[in-house]
Amino acid sequence: MRKLRPVLCAFLAGMVLGIVWPNLVPENAVKMNGLSDIVLLQSYLSEPITQKDYFLYLMQKRGIGYLLGAAFGITIFGVPMSLAWMAAMGFYVGAVLTSTLLTGGLWGFILGLGILLPQYLVYIPASMMFFGFCYHMSMGCWKNEGYSGKDYRIYALGMSVLSLVILVGFALESYVNPALLKLLMNQLKIF
Repeated sequence: MRKLRPVLCAFLAGMVLGIVWPNLVPENAVKMNGLSDIVLLQSYLSEPITQKDYFLYLMQKRGIGYLLGAAFGITIFGVPMSLAWMAAMGFYVGAVLTSTLLTGGLWGFILGLGILLPQYLVYIPASMMFFGFCYHMSMGCWKNEGYSGKDYRIYALGMSVLSLVILVGFALESYVNPALLKLLMNQLKIF
């Protein structure tokens, strides 16, 4: 857990900012709803696209960040990349939950949870481990630690395994989440 402390702190700091931001200026809550996946998934539900297309969209939208994180992990740029990615993820989670609560009350909050579940149960822990690994490998570059070939192989193996877990999160978001959201939207009758 100690190795995850820097990325966990970045995530929590981002989450606090995400919670505070819509509360400071209430118009931000409405804007956040416009920027969040609610609009994307509403259009997804009204204009059916294939789940494969949505999966490929997620690969393009988020996969690049994970790929860059893995590559930056063996350079000095891995430390700021890891902290920035986790802070952004925390901000997104906090802002979506707060803005849906502010604009839709309890039912909006439940819908906000529906936007994040079940995929964020995979994304958050896998991302913390992924970027924690990236952070510590990169921190070794900052400290001029000499890495051996074995260290790089362990890093590559860890990144590969965690990338597969993150792909499971992409699959959950593209195949399970729309059905869950559709169910919630039909039950809550918000939209």
